[in-house]
Amino acid sequence: MLTLGNVPGYLIDCGLVSPQSIVDGDLLVRELSSRNHNFGVRCRQASSHLLKQAQAGQLDTVVNEAEVYRLLADEPSMHAYLVKFHGYDPQGKVLFLQYLHDAVDLATFHGRRRRPPTGVAGEVGAALAALHRLPAARWEGLVMHPRRLSFLTPHRPDLELYRTSTAAQLDLIRIIQGTPGFGESLDELARAWSATTPIHHDARLINFLLTASPHQRRRPRVRLVDWEFAGLGDPRWDIGSVLAGYLSLWLSSIPMSATASKARSVALATRPLGLVQPAILACWRGYVEALDLDVTAARQLLRGTVGFAAVRLVHTAREIAQSSGALTSDIVLHLQVAHNMLARPVEAAAHLLGLALDDGAGPDRADDPR
Repeated sequence: MLTLGNVPGYLIDCGLVSPQSIVDGDLLVRELSSRNHNFGVRCRQASSHLLKQAQAGQLDTVVNEAEVYRLLADEPSMHAYLVKFHGYDPQGKVLFLQYLHDAVDLATFHGRRRRPPTGVAGEVGAALAALHRLPAARWEGLVMHPRRLSFLTPHRPDLELYRTSTAAQLDLIRIIQGTPGFGESLDELARAWSATTPIHHDARLINFLLTASPHQRRRPRVRLVDWEFAGLGDPRWDIGSVLAGYLSLWLSSIPMSATASKARSVALATRPLGLVQPAILACWRGYVEALDLDVTAARQLLRGTVGFAAVRLVHTAREIAQSSGALTSDIVLHLQVAHNMLARPVEAAAHLLGLALDDGAGPDRADDPR
């Protein structure tokens, strides 16, 4: 396995750097935090690289990602939204990618701002549309295909999930199981899943990198990374995940307390929904326009996307619960909004997402969430 100590020698053996660059102190290796062994390598006299190696015993996610990059390399429409693919070592199972050391992921970028930029959001929608327009035939042989749909039914955990879950995550499962209609709606979405399109499968804001300031005159550059779970799937899961990510920016800014009413807490959100909805609208319009959908098709797509956005909110709640010793107001709020979206998708599209099912795009002015 790669370590900070043996990465330089490995790079020399691969012919990616010269021994002289190490002697001259030109090589900087940084270990990156991830579930994989990830290393960022900067070199002034050569290309910078991201080395990605799966941990022993894990699924062949890095193998899958390497094959996805090979497929995408033949798709000119995707090149603007990718980091460069530098190769793959099948013996060491190491993926070589361009290292964008000055890039920032959108979760971090938006966490520093009250109002998400609409230009960036539009690029996110366009990036997903470019992926979803690709022909599906070449994607059928991927390692991660077909994927199990257990992620759509978190209320039906297997024994492994019980073994690895925190107490807060188990409480979350009990809430879903004990809420009338919640589990049934999730089961219905699982039955509606249609694996006909190449999808990223993990389209969270953290997996989009911003490589140019949105305040500059040139168009912002958005790169989609971490293709480990990509394969054929339902495109509504990708776009729904992004829309849920923007909703979560609002939900996580609500200061819930035992003494304040829910309405009062929502009104005190540091990032009000009214500031987030324009970005949701820009993302959706960027997606719909890039797919060249007419009003009827856009309306039908939105109706199906709302439910998948709700599922992503459930997963966000689970991620929060993973590092929490007990249920928090943030977790419960994500679950409540997800349940409301599943139960009333038309109202959720209009009042939460700021998108109207009557025209498939959305109003010019977001509705007041209060």
